[in-house]
Parts: sequence; C-alpha cells; structure tokens
Amino acid sequence: MALQPHSGKDVLELIHSALVKCPDAMPSPTTTELPFVDDEEMRKSIRADLSSAASALRNGEWKAATVLAGSVCEALLLWAIPKAKDYDPQEIKDTRGNCCAPENLELAAFIDRASALKIITTGTRDIAHRARNYRNLIHAGRARRLAQDCDRASALAALAAAESIIRNLKMASEAANGLTLTDAQLAGDASQYAKK
Repeated sequence: MALQPHSGKDVLELIHSALVKCPDAMPSPTTTELPFVDDEEMRKSIRADLSSAASALRNGEWKAATVLAGSVCEALLLWAIPKAKDYDPQEIKDTRGNCCAPENLELAAFIDRASALKIITTGTRDIAHRARNYRNLIHAGRARRLAQDCDRASALAALAAAESIIRNLKMASEAANGLTLTDAQLAGDASQYAKK
C-alpha cells in the first residue's frame, strides 16, 4: 500500500519538516533546573551540558563528564558575575592585570571573582578550584606532567562543583540582594563544612 500525499505534500516530506523542528538533544528530566538564568538560550545550553555531563558519568566517560561539568561551572559564573550587586567592570582583570570583559577570564579568575562578589561561598569556591584543576587534565601535556588522568573522582568533583554553584546561585537569586549571597547564607555554608 502506497503512502498517500497530505495537503499536496509527500508523507516523507511532512515527517522531515516535523523532525527538523525537534532539538538534537534534550536534557534528562532529572537534570537540575536553572530558573534563575534569565537568558533562555543560555539556560537551555547550560542545562544540556549538565545533563550530558551526568550521562557521561553514568557511562564511565570520565574525561567527558569532567570537561562538560567544568564548562557548566564557567558558563554559570560568566552569566552571574555581571549580575552581582557590587559588580564593577573595571575590577575585571586578566592575568596581566589589564581590564577585560568577563568572557576573557580564565576559570580560576571567574571562581575567585565570584567568591569576592559573594556569588558563591568559600566552600563552593574550594570545590570549584579542585574541579578546575581536574578539568585542565584535558590538556595532554598537563596530564603527562602531573601523571594524572580524568577518572571517576575528577568527574564527581566537577559535577559537585557545578551543582554547588547552582545551589549558591539559586540561593542568591532568592535573596533579593542583587545576585549576591547574604552574610547569613555565607556563614551557613561555612558552618556546614566545619561540621565533621
């Protein structure tokens, strides 16, 4: 039985036009939501990377999980830094001390600037720096010099950093204080890490 045309179009043409409108990938429904990110395209992109990082972790793809989660950290901080209450573009400096746009910073500077602006807590800052060190193992020369490879621990650390940044940004966005954590929120995080 032959497929009949519909509205003057071949059935395969209709199927193709419907499929073209579908996204290439969808984040897992269990992926953390990012309601505080007001740029819809950026929110979708970051969430897709977070979902892919978690999927890579489940599949034992340690380097992919580590690098993708590191990119989530960087993207979130790039979005957040200009929204902080005390953000001053003149204070954004590159490694040579020159003023620059936030997108020209390296991840280490993003992390330190976000901590200084009270966007993330010191506990999250420390986790993010560990994840940054693991993410940099994508460079073969660095991995060889340090005699390290990405593994389950590096992937978990990078995902923990991403989720910690998300938790802090969610708290900061609910504080009605610019995108800045309150002193009570900062103290609460510090006491959480002090309890052992």
